[in-house]
Amino acid sequence: MSKQTLNKMSSSTIRSLSEISEMETIHLSVDLVSAARRNIGFLRSVYECQWLHQRATTIEAIRRYDEVWMPLISNLTVEGSTPPMVLPPFDVEWVWFCHTLNPVGYRKYCETRFSKQIGKPAIFNEENEEYALMRCKQIWVQQFSSEPFENEVESDSKNQPLMKKDLFNEVEKHKFLYSKFAEPYLSELVYLIAARQRYKGFLYMMQRFGDGCFRFVPALDILLMLLTHQACVFVRLNDRRKATNVDNKHKFLRLQMLRCHRELKLEKPITDFSCDSWRKAWHLYCEFGTKGLMVELRCRGGSTLSFKGSKLVKSMVFCWNDLVRAPCITLRRDVEEMRVVASITSPVQAPYLLKCVPDRVTDDSGAMVSDVILKLNNYRPQKGRWLSRTVLDHAGRECFVVRIRVGGGFWRRGAETPCGVNWEERIIEIREGSWSYVAGSIGKAPVQRKL
Repeated sequence: MSKQTLNKMSSSTIRSLSEISEMETIHLSVDLVSAARRNIGFLRSVYECQWLHQRATTIEAIRRYDEVWMPLISNLTVEGSTPPMVLPPFDVEWVWFCHTLNPVGYRKYCETRFSKQIGKPAIFNEENEEYALMRCKQIWVQQFSSEPFENEVESDSKNQPLMKKDLFNEVEKHKFLYSKFAEPYLSELVYLIAARQRYKGFLYMMQRFGDGCFRFVPALDILLMLLTHQACVFVRLNDRRKATNVDNKHKFLRLQMLRCHRELKLEKPITDFSCDSWRKAWHLYCEFGTKGLMVELRCRGGSTLSFKGSKLVKSMVFCWNDLVRAPCITLRRDVEEMRVVASITSPVQAPYLLKCVPDRVTDDSGAMVSDVILKLNNYRPQKGRWLSRTVLDHAGRECFVVRIRVGGGFWRRGAETPCGVNWEERIIEIREGSWSYVAGSIGKAPVQRKL
């Protein structure tokens, strides 16, 4: 990369992706979110099709692609117009896909052989795919009656001549491509939308810096909208910072959650950071229910080296919802002394056998605390308070209700509230079965079985 490009990129005119407006970025006429979902499904089918990866099958697929499919699609393509809604057989589509992954070679192939560029149709749902495949079969049979529509070569054939070695190598190189994009959360809408925006920002950057970006390698989420499940907080001191080391040693950063886990306090002294480079201060895997995190700049008094007795100087809040909605899933907060950046993607649902989810508070009888239950009980107050959790199996079916006794007394409309119980008086119940619902989501825990 040229020095001129580096100087240009380091100038004050460079902005982060979140600061670039929608109007400034590249306009895309293709629905990349739907296209990415289809590509993931297509790559999965290719990966799982062992027959397709046999040498004889690949050679025959390349011949069918070169001698039948490309002449067919060329006859149907009018230069400058929308590509026709036809889709080749599965083996030919795979060769076509691999060929277009080398855009320079594919463009040269089309220009040399057909004197025009041949594009792909926008087919992103099953109904359009079925129609395009049937239409292709009709045209194929009419124009190439001697060529079967499906690849009928024997997978153990030994005498297949290799005519297109470069294309064969392209197909071989990409046959395990799906393994890079096999994570199930890739099809989640929030990831795809964010990746699309990052891709548009990447195109904007390429357009702006021209040839100086020829060595840029896009991240995997831009290539096929793959986002990692992590939250990172980076810190850097501002260049304009004029304070002395004496001032720095009395200040530190504290990280806390916005909700839940109030006992969590992670602290870093300011002296750990510099104005020359970014440093990762924390790397966390967080529950979405915590709502976000807060980074506090604090100053401790006196000459003590402990973090106790500190004074809050400034706080910076990063909400998960704000981060998820950000174009590049990154937010920056500035104070006089430093810049703090949080980068995050939303939680991913992992495979599980059992999982526990919060539910309504219940009374001593196991009924949820609700006006509905009060009415059914002729407005007799509900006694006791139990924190309740529902245990679901891998199919989402309720199989247990777990309850923890945390309060006693009665609940009435007025000033009277339940009182907390001592730690030694707390009880944990595990009731097998599902809730007995009486109205909507209001119900009673399953009857406790006696041992």
